[in-house]
Amino acid sequence: MVAERSPALLISVDCGVRSLAEVAATRELGAEWIITDHHALGEALPDCPVVHPGLEGYVNPHLAGVGVAFKLAQALLDAAPTPKPGDGLFLDALLKLVALGTVADMVPLRGENALLVKRGLQAMAGANGPGLSALLRAAKIEGIVRGKDIAFQIGPRLNAVGRMGGAEDAVRLLLARDAATAQTLMDRVEVLNGERREIQRLLGQQLPPPCDDAFDVVVEPSAHKGVIGIVAGQRMRISQRPCAVCTVIDGVAHCSVRAPEAYDLRPLLEMARPYLHTGGGHRQAAGMTFPLNHLAFVKASLNRGAAEQAQGAPSAAILVDGAGTRLAPAPAEMERLEPFGQGFPEPVLLVEGELAAPPRTFGAGFRKFRLQGEREEFTLFADEPGSLDGHLHLAVAPQDHARWGRSWRVDGAVAPVEAP
Repeated sequence: MVAERSPALLISVDCGVRSLAEVAATRELGAEWIITDHHALGEALPDCPVVHPGLEGYVNPHLAGVGVAFKLAQALLDAAPTPKPGDGLFLDALLKLVALGTVADMVPLRGENALLVKRGLQAMAGANGPGLSALLRAAKIEGIVRGKDIAFQIGPRLNAVGRMGGAEDAVRLLLARDAATAQTLMDRVEVLNGERREIQRLLGQQLPPPCDDAFDVVVEPSAHKGVIGIVAGQRMRISQRPCAVCTVIDGVAHCSVRAPEAYDLRPLLEMARPYLHTGGGHRQAAGMTFPLNHLAFVKASLNRGAAEQAQGAPSAAILVDGAGTRLAPAPAEMERLEPFGQGFPEPVLLVEGELAAPPRTFGAGFRKFRLQGEREEFTLFADEPGSLDGHLHLAVAPQDHARWGRSWRVDGAVAPVEAP
């Protein structure tokens, strides 16, 4: 690319902090680099300017890659001799993309990250470009956009394009300048997202249940590389332990790794480093590759490190209040608390009682039901939801919709609370 196009300057986004050889080779061809990244630092930095939240004691070491790129844009505008009147509006428009990328990248939504996402979500409440408008329509998002809308509706649609092939259509969608072009691209994205969901569902059924190891590592040579990260996240949420789902390409295991918030994957990958080809990422999301014949050594290293981290890890937090849904924040209060997400989850409450009527099934075996004494419906999203009878003990989270009002998502069943 450098030899053909002869660029004078290359700027990376969300990558490059360990690409010492690549930067050196490119500079020999006459191009300079600015690296913007947030992944784990190596022993040395590339020979070029590096913008990274882990350097020089920056106050927010958890900036997402899109946040680092935004800070560079912000600094360049601040450095302009005569700022333009529209610079502030331009930055506010960029914050929509910052909000998308920050939530989708699973970084903690605390401090500056929370502020960047909140400003971006507020900006989405106004006029949006054709591409983002098409995304919101496809996801059936009305009114205020929330962090969970990005995490579970918008982000997966954009990511599906890259998971199922190349990411160019996702970029074209976000940059589309007219509604017709945006809708054509959105239709393509929806097709790819449907394919992704079906492949993901089949892989989830094909894999064995999470094991009892401290670190759940499962290898399926036929697994589609584009969905192994999503399936790893699903298994992690079931087991509440770190999980890696791996496919195999030419004798090399390619793995996506996910972990609950109490864990930090970075030191775990360092423990396995002698047996890895590559490995790196964030606290809760990472990737690694290794020769398949190193599998036993990789497992042993990861299990040892995860067992050590588990000793100080709290159990999954559930607010056991005994007051059902009555202590839940009102919709306006929930809005003030946004954005919810990684590092700042939605409030979860304990409800218990008997079914008021038989559950109603919809979708892929999902169910809606009411409990005696509770006004709102509960929704259980699970392919294999299990039995709903007897005296139920449920962990639930409030969901608010501009048209349908409040409902409740069931996060799981909890053990009955013993009397003191």
